[in-house]
Amino acid sequence: MNFLRCFLACLEKIVSCLNRNAYILIALTGKGFCAASSDALAMISANPIRYGIVTGIGEILMLLGKLIIAGATTGLFYVLITFVQSIKENVLEPIFLLILVFIVSYAIAVIFMVIYSVAMETIFACFIIDETTNKRAIYAPP
Repeated sequence: MNFLRCFLACLEKIVSCLNRNAYILIALTGKGFCAASSDALAMISANPIRYGIVTGIGEILMLLGKLIIAGATTGLFYVLITFVQSIKENVLEPIFLLILVFIVSYAIAVIFMVIYSVAMETIFACFIIDETTNKRAIYAPP
């Protein structure tokens, strides 16, 4: 039963990645979903190392971005409840408020960072399409 769950979770991740890249290719090329899915699968299978590196670095940067946003928001809230006298008088235990602010700001950061993740994948897809279309080096000295 555990193997089946693991297999289905892995299959769900693969289909989600394929769908995301298919939708990106629909926006870039104007093809239908089936043709864009086929092109996305061909593009991913032709560049697996590149996709792995870009996805890995992108996930690390997205996680760092989420943590920095949530940490900065929580830090600013801590400064607010610590140094503003009218607020400081009404707060007895700031740790619970800080935990709540961190959770809420992290959730909002996740929502906003999805936009950057899709933009990063779109730029990478544009790069791959341009490279395969033009069949030339990225930088050729004059």
